[in-house]
Amino acid sequence: MSWNPARPSQIVGTRRRATVADADHAVEAAYRAFSTWRRVDPEERARYLLRTAAILRNRIYEFSAWMTYEVSKSWLEAYADTAEAIDFLEFYAREMIRLSGGHPTTQRPAKRTRSATYPWVSA
Repeated sequence: MSWNPARPSQIVGTRRRATVADADHAVEAAYRAFSTWRRVDPEERARYLLRTAAILRNRIYEFSAWMTYEVSKSWLEAYADTAEAIDFLEFYAREMIRLSGGHPTTQRPAKRTRSATYPWVSA
């Protein structure tokens, strides 16, 4: 159970205890799902993250209120944590798109010369 830190007699959530078999089952299911997920286009994956960020942004006060209620964070800290989650979702979505395309490589000269002072260092 999860208790309200400001009022320990108040239960704010419950959870189910998992067994080792439950954990094994979850890991196996994730492993099986990955065989499909790894083939999903990066832009589609990024859309999931951007959609999640939009949902959080539209419900920022609700998510911040839950953090204030469940873990007794100050309002400012809870709001900042929610805003940070939105920022991370958007950052990683955009990075996924950027990194999914081709990348130019730097051409190296065909012939490398050695420094006279430091022969082990290429010039």
